Amino acid sequence: MKFHGIVVAGAAWAAVWVAANAGKPFHVDDPLFLDWARHLAPLKGETRTGTINWSGVSEPIENQTRHYPPGWAWMIAGIRRVPGSSEGLLHWMQLPFLVAAVAGCARLARAWGASSGWTALLCATSPLVLLPATTVMPDLACFGPAVLGLALWTEARGWRGLVTAGLLVLFSAQMKQTVLPLLPLLFVSPGGSYVRDPRRLGVAVAAVALAGWYPPGSGGGSGWLGGHLAWIVGWAWEPGLAFPRIGYALAVCAGVVLSPLGFAAAIAAGRGPGPAARVRAVWRAVLVLLVLIAAGMGGESARATGAVGPVATGASAVWFAAAIVVFLAWCQLGAGSRRRPRSCWPVWWVALASAGYFAGAPFPAARFLIFLLPPLAAWFATDVTHRFGRRAAAVLLVAVAGGNLALSVSLARADFAFARFVRHAATEGAREARERGLPLVTTGHWGLQWYVERAGGRELDRAVDRLPTGCVVLEPAVTDHLALPERFDRRRRREKVLDGPTPAVFLPAVCFSGPDAAAWHGGDAWLPYSLGRGPVERVRILEVIPEGARP
Repeated sequence: MKFHGIVVAGAAWAAVWVAANAGKPFHVDDPLFLDWARHLAPLKGETRTGTINWSGVSEPIENQTRHYPPGWAWMIAGIRRVPGSSEGLLHWMQLPFLVAAVAGCARLARAWGASSGWTALLCATSPLVLLPATTVMPDLACFGPAVLGLALWTEARGWRGLVTAGLLVLFSAQMKQTVLPLLPLLFVSPGGSYVRDPRRLGVAVAAVALAGWYPPGSGGGSGWLGGHLAWIVGWAWEPGLAFPRIGYALAVCAGVVLSPLGFAAAIAAGRGPGPAARVRAVWRAVLVLLVLIAAGMGGESARATGAVGPVATGASAVWFAAAIVVFLAWCQLGAGSRRRPRSCWPVWWVALASAGYFAGAPFPAARFLIFLLPPLAAWFATDVTHRFGRRAAAVLLVAVAGGNLALSVSLARADFAFARFVRHAATEGAREARERGLPLVTTGHWGLQWYVERAGGRELDRAVDRLPTGCVVLEPAVTDHLALPERFDRRRRREKVLDGPTPAVFLPAVCFSGPDAAAWHGGDAWLPYSLGRGPVERVRILEVIPEGARP
């Protein structure tokens, strides 16, 4: 299929997908960006957000937003000024970025000499692309323009092409910081060597410099990679959360290495044996490093987050060993084939890195490792075609894309049901609070917090709350939430339990499985999702009686 046909098909598919999910209630980090947008540009009658309780303690909103660039919040602020702006309209913001993601992956594959059609199909059905398209978060707004910009950068020969590509990459960097590890690729020529062309070098320097600049007063922090990593390391040592947050830091740092190296491997393998040999040496060292990191992680961190190389305990160790055996066997089976690609090692490096994601990466790593998707899909399609021939490869690739799509649909529908249920729970909690004449409080985060606040309630402040007059509390049972402090043990009584729906689609995959996972962000100890037929969420409605009252 020609590139223009891919773009048209991708646009049609993107429109169908966004339309199907446009009615989804706000969820996960959606409310953070909505509150940030209100802080930047309040509408008539609104007040600036000022402070936010996003993790159990009220604090200035800048504390929660300082590691993000402000571009996405400004875009939401602009859309909110459109008359009739609603949840659906904000969801439609994802449409152009989903089209850009499909087109960018296809164009990158063409630049590497791989099949653009198969690459686009694999990427367009991947949960890593489709699930962020169901949210009001900037992951897709970062990924789509970045891969399209890098594709145009690889092809550009004149000023117009270079400036267009540079602006797309710069736009991506203003949406989210996860593109920052790929910026050094602007200094690599299409042939795999360092840039010597003054025009290309000048545009690359300008794009990288502007990527780290945010408008004053926007609440965004340092756009530079070093500043972001420093924030992560400092944040990881907060008392009481050291294990999962150290796992978060390790996952992001590993993602910082794996994502650009995946692109470099694809460029090198497509341009001759010289650069490919250097890539082989680098990926071996990185793989050893990741295995050592994985082996050093244990205890609670194994279940909470893990590293990109999966935590070498329990089921994770079994999965990691099995993945290595399968991939090495695959490589050996094709060793004598005349159809074998000139250099297959970068393919297996990318495959192992991705296996590490599926085996143990938490959601922060998924957000960094989404950039592994184009080289992985391109080289998987190329390698399968070389090994099995066109007809057999077509059957296999369609089957893989079908499995991708089945998983994406299942996860998206379960997540939709989850978001709709927490909105319903907030409505029920508000009704109970009105009937008792008590304030409404929640120990939950994300969408539940957003809809509780819209109903006149608030989130528990674990630092100062005494609740002297009592209250009605909404307490989630499945996803992340604050534990109601022990000082309220004698003052609480259970009133009602609301059970959410069970996954209704044919593949019982859900995006959340415990207190450390929600939406497409996490899952069990060794998968970024879980399988099951249980309720997508359960919310307890409790009453905390006034101080001094008899239980």
